[in-house]
Amino acid sequence: LAVAPVILPPECNDAQTVYATRVDLAGLIQGLEIIPSVADQWTQDQVKFVKTQHADGVNADLAVTLGHTGTGNLEHSLKHTNRMPYCQWPVDGQGGNMMATPPLGAGSPYGKLMLGTKNLQSQSRWVAQGLQPVVEIANDWLLVGHVDEILMWAAPDKVLFADPWKAADLLHDEIVAGHGTSTIWWGTDVNAQRDIEILSIVTDSYKIGQLATPLPESQDPTNVVFSAPVFEAGDFLRVDGEILALQAVSANGLTGTVARAQAGRPAASHTNASVVYAYSAVMRKNLPLGESSVVKSMAVATNQLKQALGNYHADFVAIPVLFNDDYIDESNRVCFVAQTANMVNCLVLNSQSAYYSDPGNSVFRNYFESVVPGASAIDMWYNYHCNQGEVHCGTAVKRVLSAQPPWWEQNVQQEQWEDMP
Repeated sequence: LAVAPVILPPECNDAQTVYATRVDLAGLIQGLEIIPSVADQWTQDQVKFVKTQHADGVNADLAVTLGHTGTGNLEHSLKHTNRMPYCQWPVDGQGGNMMATPPLGAGSPYGKLMLGTKNLQSQSRWVAQGLQPVVEIANDWLLVGHVDEILMWAAPDKVLFADPWKAADLLHDEIVAGHGTSTIWWGTDVNAQRDIEILSIVTDSYKIGQLATPLPESQDPTNVVFSAPVFEAGDFLRVDGEILALQAVSANGLTGTVARAQAGRPAASHTNASVVYAYSAVMRKNLPLGESSVVKSMAVATNQLKQALGNYHADFVAIPVLFNDDYIDESNRVCFVAQTANMVNCLVLNSQSAYYSDPGNSVFRNYFESVVPGASAIDMWYNYHCNQGEVHCGTAVKRVLSAQPPWWEQNVQQEQWEDMP
């Protein structure tokens, strides 16, 4: 057919069966089925389970294999072990880069397809269907560059998005409460039973102190007095909800001049003994404290999706994720990878149930479970996150398709293909 008879179901439709290609997830996810004889663990990038409609009101499952390396005998296993028909799309393993929205009304009865700009190789195939308009999501700044790293539908009206601001604010409360150390820790190496040091929130020398005098609300440069001589010009300081740029420091290091209201945070008054600390270099790359940052890149991506939704209402829920740019892609570009467990990349079974990578700290865990009903943390740190992947990367799901008119009635190219062999 000139138009491929394939519909990618929205991630927020109820899951029928969850598949994985390695046994790492066995026993952790209810109803998991292992696809045998596959060496690579990134199931989502190897196969996408979609729907075909071949008669009025009749849907059938179809596996679309994606040309990913390391798939071994995947097609044979699908056909003979799992009794599932398949077709092959040589699109370089983009499973995490193909995400559908829920149905958006008469104009998009099967939703729109979110496709990251880092790799648009499959775009022509989806456009050819004429069923799901493609929405380009800017994700060139990511190393892998898949949409599921930064956006995930958790329900028909709820989108999770990666937000370093949420991470910074949750960790700020921990530091002020005295729970922070020189490094924030996530995860556990299950083989060695030890914590894994991942990311420094405060500067490496752990510059932290208190205000020695109150700091009034002001938009103008302000003098500030510190309790200890630990800060230096060029530091970005956090005190309460405000971020300050330290412009100059006195010879004794106890007073300085700060520019107020940095990174879009408003100026406020701060009391004597308020905790103040300097953000580390990696935190400055996450927050909008320079020409580019993860926060600015995420604003572009979320705005693209919001514009594509039009009048369709969806709540965008911030999920605490921090990134680092110590990575070079195949085009020799500096790119980001999530350094904390990427809870956005979760496995949504339905609007009341989801699995996510345990972030290794109760602050992130408690927050996630408060905004995603029925969420369960599973320990995937060692075998998944440390190899740059998460729960959704390691699984692929057959999903129920919401009742819709037959796809051929929705296809504007109907006359062009229906009589073709």
